[in-house]
Amino acid sequence: MSTPKFGFNNRTDFDNSLAGKATRAAIEDIMGLIENQMQALPWEGKIILVKGATIYIKPGSDAGVNVGDVFTVYSKGEDLIDPDTGISLGSQESKIGTIKVTSMVSGGKAAMAAAVSGSGFAKDNIIRQQ
Repeated sequence: MSTPKFGFNNRTDFDNSLAGKATRAAIEDIMGLIENQMQALPWEGKIILVKGATIYIKPGSDAGVNVGDVFTVYSKGEDLIDPDTGISLGSQESKIGTIKVTSMVSGGKAAMAAAVSGSGFAKDNIIRQQ
C-alpha cells in the first residue's frame, strides 16, 4: 500500500485542492466563532496618567473611542483567589466616578478626559462604557 505524494507547488493548487477547501472552511468557521466571542467581551480601558484635572486614558480613537464618550471608572481592589485551586476569580472593584473624553493624543492611541462625577482617579483605574 502506498500513500500518494502530497505537495503544493503554489497557492492556487492548494486553494483548489480538497485539503485547501476544507482548511479554508475550517479557518472561516473558527474566525466566526472568535468574532462572536469577542463581541460578548466587555470593552474596557485604563487610566494611564492623571495630571491635575486632565485624565489620560487608553485606548483612543484607534480603538473606536470618540470625543464626547462617557466612561465609568472603577478602582481595582483585592484579588479574589479560589482557596482550593489557587485560580484567580477576578477582583473586587469599586465605582469611583465617570469621565468624558475631551480630545485625542498620540495620534489616537490615547485620549484626554475630564471628570464628570467622582474623584480620586488614578493610574491603572479601569474604564468601561456605561
